[in-house]
Amino acid sequence: MKILGLILIVFGVVDLAGSYAEFDLWGGFIGIQLPEVIWQYSSFIEMGLGYFIFNLGKGNESASETAETAETAETAETAETTETTEAKVD
Repeated sequence: MKILGLILIVFGVVDLAGSYAEFDLWGGFIGIQLPEVIWQYSSFIEMGLGYFIFNLGKGNESASETAETAETAETAETAETTETTEAKVD
């Protein structure tokens, strides 16, 4: 997700720079004629979507890190309980 977000952000920056250089990325390069209202804000929309998707990728990473930490803690707790049980048996 983070890579897709970064690609959209870079695409938006190129679109914004191109609009100041009188280069129409959508119409001239891609071949899609956007309505004037959307064309004026297309670079900001692309960068905003890229930022949103990039942050979604961050959320997935922290959730997986939390799950890994929980699994590690659970495994350590199980090992500790097993050692305590074996010590009581001896």
